[in-house]
Amino acid sequence: MLVALLFCGLAHAQIGDLQRLSITPVDAPDAGIPVFRDHPDKAAIIIESSLTNLVFESNMGGIVDQRSEPARGRYILIIEPFTQILQVNAPGFITGRFRVAAPQARDVLHYEIEPEERAPDLISVIFNVKQDDATLYVDDQLTEANQTVQLVPGVHQVRLEREGYRIIEDAVNVSPGNIQFNYEMEVIDLVPVYISSNVPEARVLIDGTERGQIDRAGGFGLFLYPGSYALTVIQSGYVTRNENLEVAEEGQNRISVDLQRNVGELALDLTPSDASVELNLQGYSGQDLVELAPGRYRLDVIKDGYAPHSESIEIVRNERLERSITLEAYTGSLKFTASPSDAKVTLLDRYGEVVANWQGINLLRNLKVGTYILQVEAPDHLPMEQTIAISRDQTLEHRIVLTEGTPWDRDTQTRVVEAREPQTVRNLDTDEQDPEANRPTNSAPVTYVVKSGDTVGHIAAWFDTQAWRIRSWNNIGNLIRPGQHLNIYVPAHLRDQYAQLNNMSRAERNSFSVSSASTRVASGSDGDYRIYTVRPNDNLTVISRSFNTSVEAIQSLNNLQSTRVYPGQTLRIPN
Repeated sequence: MLVALLFCGLAHAQIGDLQRLSITPVDAPDAGIPVFRDHPDKAAIIIESSLTNLVFESNMGGIVDQRSEPARGRYILIIEPFTQILQVNAPGFITGRFRVAAPQARDVLHYEIEPEERAPDLISVIFNVKQDDATLYVDDQLTEANQTVQLVPGVHQVRLEREGYRIIEDAVNVSPGNIQFNYEMEVIDLVPVYISSNVPEARVLIDGTERGQIDRAGGFGLFLYPGSYALTVIQSGYVTRNENLEVAEEGQNRISVDLQRNVGELALDLTPSDASVELNLQGYSGQDLVELAPGRYRLDVIKDGYAPHSESIEIVRNERLERSITLEAYTGSLKFTASPSDAKVTLLDRYGEVVANWQGINLLRNLKVGTYILQVEAPDHLPMEQTIAISRDQTLEHRIVLTEGTPWDRDTQTRVVEAREPQTVRNLDTDEQDPEANRPTNSAPVTYVVKSGDTVGHIAAWFDTQAWRIRSWNNIGNLIRPGQHLNIYVPAHLRDQYAQLNNMSRAERNSFSVSSASTRVASGSDGDYRIYTVRPNDNLTVISRSFNTSVEAIQSLNNLQSTRVYPGQTLRIPN
């Protein structure tokens, strides 16, 4: 901790009976105080006093906050970390002043302020200085030049400072016969000073006044008069450095000030790994390691279909905070029946991975919210594939009736689907025999090269289509191999966007969505609507403008209680 230079205002002959303040630095534990949570880049002064009405001012405007308890005589000042003079005012007392010299960020300085006992046998003394605007210190106490002051007999140390003049240091012996001292300061020239730093564009302050920035080469030059200065180097994201700069009349005046990063680290281990991350409502999705300025943050982890996680965290400089967070999935249930009763059923997730197999009737609990694919087949019946949606805390009752027949039975063209909501009906036999029959209007083909780990279900999700259509277009089953070329039909005006999937990583493909790729139209209770998957950085205002509709219309159609949406969320967009 840096020690402050101490001085108080002295009484003048005309002040009369006003008391003086005694301002004394004291030792105290260096323990941190809570205010640094709100001001991590500031310094603090703690003052204890028997006086309960003290008022503080800074000559540099350097007091940024106060947490004082005047009734207890306890004062906490939050200050900028640069050299400044603090003034203390109290009724019935001479104004006191003390100098705080270049504290570091998070330094805590302690003082006691009490009434000073009157000293007997004071002698009136005057220091005559030709340069009447010079700064005069007597025994390190600020004193008015060319004014009468009261001093005790004996030797006193005198220091005179003025920009552009050589500093005068002297020792005087005050006695009844030696009460007047005369000084004339000598003019000196400016000298070059060079300041270097490891951080380009860092701000350079001299005695609290900004003088320029470190250039790209890591240096900054200026001219100063010889003397002592408080040098401060500041840059956002770095710890502020304060140094005493001694400028000599001769020789090279160079000083190097390297800054340390003012950051801590947050390491995240998320399940599911593609959950969205927000810190103080700012997005940090896709980052396993985040650098942050010290302080407190609100951490939110969000994924559609999962209970959100929220907590308060504290980032400490040069430390890593590790958080492992597992979101709890929202779940629902499926009550399923099939006809015939011996039908074999396979339930797949939206990526084509098998979730469950059974025969006939079944009740599945704790299914994650989302869309699933049901594949049903039985001897002497046409097979069927159906998409269903599981909702939070609800049970979906779903029944499928297969149509009797064989793949060679051309008389059967449709199948009956009984479900709680209207579903797409198709003929697997006819459709898969004629790929062109399933080609959407106004579409164009994209060639996708299968990657390791891909399934037909994954690819269908990425291209916003159905797995059975991909099988039909390419005359394949569920088995695919890396390197295989598949033709997939997409809206013609979006062909280039979908073609980019070939060059994306798996994580990028999982989060991919084309903002205007909403050509899938379903029948809603209030008319036709598009299906849109929310992308990272989307919001309802952007989405509504893209589709020439309103935020309120989207909220109403989707029963949204707020305007908040999440990447991967499915929305109905009114036509």
